[in-house]
Order: sequence, then C-alpha cells, then structure tokens
Amino acid sequence: PRVDLSTSFGRVFAGVMGELAVLEVEQLSERVKLGHDRRRSERKVFGPKPPFGYRKTPEGYLEPDPDEWPIAQAAVARFLKDPHWTPLLGWFEAEHGIRWANNYAIRRWMLNPALAGGRGYGTSRDVPDPETGKVIKKRRGPGDFETIYWEDSNNEPFQTPLLSFEDLAFINAICEANAAQATRRISKSAKKSPHVLTGLVRC
Repeated sequence: PRVDLSTSFGRVFAGVMGELAVLEVEQLSERVKLGHDRRRSERKVFGPKPPFGYRKTPEGYLEPDPDEWPIAQAAVARFLKDPHWTPLLGWFEAEHGIRWANNYAIRRWMLNPALAGGRGYGTSRDVPDPETGKVIKKRRGPGDFETIYWEDSNNEPFQTPLLSFEDLAFINAICEANAAQATRRISKSAKKSPHVLTGLVRC
C-alpha cells in the first residue's frame, strides 16, 4: 500500500514496517544459525558439495573419498614442497585430468578449514556499495570465514583431516606473502624504469 509520509500516521506506519522488516531479517539469521548449530552438534555438514577429497555420506557426514583422497594428499605434499599455484594446477590436469578454474579456486579449496578437520561459516560479509550506499553481500577471500569451529563437543575434528594445523598455517602464510608482494608500492627507482612490470612480477 502507498504510504503518505506527509502525515504523522504515515510516518509511524512506515517506521513500523521498517522495524518489522529488520525483525524478519534478524529472525531469518537466527534460524540459519540454529540450523548450523544443530547440524554441527550432529557432526553433519552443511551445503550440497563437499570439498575436493571428501564425499558426503547418506547420513550427512564427511568422509575421505576413495578416488579423490590420494590425489588430494599428493597435491598437498607437492605444494608444501614447492609452494606455487600454477605448477600445481598443471599437475592436476596433466596427471589426473582435473581442471581447476584458476589459482583463486585452488587457493579457496586448500584454505578451507574443512581440510584441517574444522567447519567454517560465513563466506560473505555485508559491505556498503560505494555508489548507492546500500549494504550488499561481498564474498570473503580464501580462508576468510566469519566463524570457524575446529573441534566438536568431544574435542575431536569433525572429519578426517587432510591438513595439519601447521600445514594450514604455512599455506595461509604463503598466500599472505603473495598478496603483500602483489600490492607493495613500487620504489622511486622502479618508477624511473622503462619496464612497466618492474616490482610487480617475481620470477
């Protein structure tokens, strides 16, 4: 219905409708959280597609996939020995016919807390749109979750870990170092160089 904001009743009505909308959003968020809590207490995974290396059982648990698990283990071992994403992408395709979309996709996989036995929630965050000012959902980067649970109520991992915490920390450090390398400022001497990619590309 149309609301006449020039009247006191219209302004009050609009305010009530706005509060009801906020209430509905908050209740929806609470229901989702309760659903996560219940499934986590039952050790069941949330979401349709498990991370590479795992499969979902009919009961809703994660377990190592007999076909993908050895490949995932070999991929992790290769990266820990030679921490570069592009060669790993080539190895996946050349050796196993598995094609990842890009480096970003494989980083998102390897930094998933599920690989260390945990459960991550909240892969997006609310940010204001710089043009409209409206709040929009923006996907978080690889390894960035709103909340991570590493153990169940019995202090056990939720599923068989593919990575140790030390391995996950090492991979995360590699990603942070690469990000810092990509965004560092070019020095004054580099600015004078005729090579446009000086300071941005590392062999």
